[in-house]
Amino acid sequence: GKAPSMPVPKLWSAQLNNGISVMGTESHETPTTELVIYLNGGHRLVPVEKAGLAGLTAAMLNESSAKRSSEELAQALELLGSSVVFDSSGYQSSIRISALTENLDKTLAIVEERLFEPGFKEADFERVKQQQLQSLQHLASDPNYLAEEGFSKLLYGSQTSLGVNDNGTLESVSQLTLDDIKAFYKEQYRAGNAQLVAVTDLPRDQLIGKLKGLEPWGGQAVSLPALSELPESKPGVVFLIDKPGAAQSVISIGKRALPYDATGDFFKAYLMNYPLGGAFNSRINLNLREVKGYTYGARSFFSGGIEQGYFKAGASVRSDVTDKALAEFIKELKAYHDKGMTTQELSFMRASISQGKALDYETPYQKAGFIRMIQKYGLSDDFTARQDEIIKDATLDSLNELAKEWLDPASMQILVVGDKNLIEPGIKAMGYSVINLPL
Repeated sequence: GKAPSMPVPKLWSAQLNNGISVMGTESHETPTTELVIYLNGGHRLVPVEKAGLAGLTAAMLNESSAKRSSEELAQALELLGSSVVFDSSGYQSSIRISALTENLDKTLAIVEERLFEPGFKEADFERVKQQQLQSLQHLASDPNYLAEEGFSKLLYGSQTSLGVNDNGTLESVSQLTLDDIKAFYKEQYRAGNAQLVAVTDLPRDQLIGKLKGLEPWGGQAVSLPALSELPESKPGVVFLIDKPGAAQSVISIGKRALPYDATGDFFKAYLMNYPLGGAFNSRINLNLREVKGYTYGARSFFSGGIEQGYFKAGASVRSDVTDKALAEFIKELKAYHDKGMTTQELSFMRASISQGKALDYETPYQKAGFIRMIQKYGLSDDFTARQDEIIKDATLDSLNELAKEWLDPASMQILVVGDKNLIEPGIKAMGYSVINLPL
């Protein structure tokens, strides 16, 4: 049938007296308010040797304030039916606030208490730090995490924050101190770094009036440090991380690619990749899962950020077929690079992506995420309409040209995490030289 039309939320913009930009939408589906304060920086602001600091600082802001313990604050939020969560990711820290609109004022008072009067107690710090170290120890036994870590290092190197997970390492987190937390808090949690997104049943001016408590917040924006030089790519070899006894191998194949854009080549590359590895019945998944039975799922995708992006194809496969699965990946990539998609695949892509958008902005948090995309990348309010036009107008030749430009497997790096003794002989028999990487 005809693809359903997707109602994009009607947006408004405002600015607090201290310069914080606010973008929002009025939604009366529920009597709630969803606010997210985004702070430019996050893990990208942290020196490599202090990786994990942004996340640990956010975790500390979820703990005690100068006035109340974390238990008392949690109980106060529970009585209101609200949640306030400080978090951090690659390029930003965030404060997510969910409340019944009738309890918004009391919820914002707790936000301000945590944000402006953090407790930063030694006992909280030691506990949160130990939890982070235990989490890292647990992740070190997860082949998928090892593959993600190893692949990031191949793309971006170990001397830049893009190549080191925002969780940090056992070494970096072990060395962090409460003074580090306090220093990063002063650098990150400033009004100059902040932008705010709102989904609420209140009219714009009424909501802005409730945000007055944020207006005394000061501080200039900070700039992201320069990126270190990125490592030279080494295609044509297989990098291997040994995981003795692993029942599965994790295969990752890819390269640095396009940074994010909403209507340019990055978006078109997403369309181009869809029949290859972006859907359940894509070529890669049908071959490796349905025909060969090597895996529960295989996929490929383009991922893009503000500064950098990458292409990646991968899957967890049975250890005993690691070499065969790798051969099938390379075969599918090469065929798609050489010949591109078919007219039938183009039609499927158009219908599938268009109809798949129907429920994209149903929940308040989904609406907030949509608004954040516009705010973060400076997009026009109707960028999704432009995307719909691109999907409709994209030609077979133009998408296949992108496949030729970005999907040559000879230009890609290969990483495998698995039982070295079991899988290395088969990989070498394919003609690859193997470089062993430490955990």
